Amino acid sequence: MPSSSNPSQRTETNVAQSPDEIESAVLEFKQKQGYHVLLNRLTNYSQKLIDDIFRQYPYQITFPMGTKPMEHFLSGFEIEYCSLEEILDSVLIPHFCNPFDSEGKDPSPHYLEGFWFPDESMKRVYIFVKTSSNANRQIFTKIHELFHFCQSLDMAFVKLLEKIITESTLPSDLVRRLIERSANKATAMYLIPEEHLRKKYKETRDTRELAKFYGVSQKTLEIRLEECGIMNSPHNPLDTL
Repeated sequence: MPSSSNPSQRTETNVAQSPDEIESAVLEFKQKQGYHVLLNRLTNYSQKLIDDIFRQYPYQITFPMGTKPMEHFLSGFEIEYCSLEEILDSVLIPHFCNPFDSEGKDPSPHYLEGFWFPDESMKRVYIFVKTSSNANRQIFTKIHELFHFCQSLDMAFVKLLEKIITESTLPSDLVRRLIERSANKATAMYLIPEEHLRKKYKETRDTRELAKFYGVSQKTLEIRLEECGIMNSPHNPLDTL
């Protein structure tokens, strides 16, 4: 006679989901897929832009990387770096910067690291940077904002961005996060070129030493190592740089 199992000892493995829960899960999955497809498109665009920046720079690239290669690429424009703290309470901020943080929330201006805007002639661009941040963070912010400016000059990129905004099924806050994350990735790709990183990693695998060499945070360095397939990062793959 077969033995009967004790119902109290059974483990429930399948939990029924309502149609609404299933639909929500499918939508979330599709949004994640769409997000990463678009992020890859923007990353490929950024790599081509970086290749052009380095190709046009007539001097030897040195590390830690500064803003000079980008400034040379934008040699037809006057670039002025300004202190963000001096205008934190200014009415200019809501008009000239993205008022949302990386999570799509509306933060106090005091959480901003930087933003940019051009003058009326479009020949001068102002890059506002939080000068109370450490030196490496300020460089990262300057380059991040310069990438946004470069993107604004490229009509192909502007049209792509307009298409993403108008046709994407992603929520608007996720689109904002996508744009900011793509600029962060571009900045890390610029500061830590993959080919150079692969050679340098053969010399030393000390991530603190490498981070210092490239002038970035250890977290940025580790995420970049993972992006290049050199090592596994301890950080969440959805972390922003």
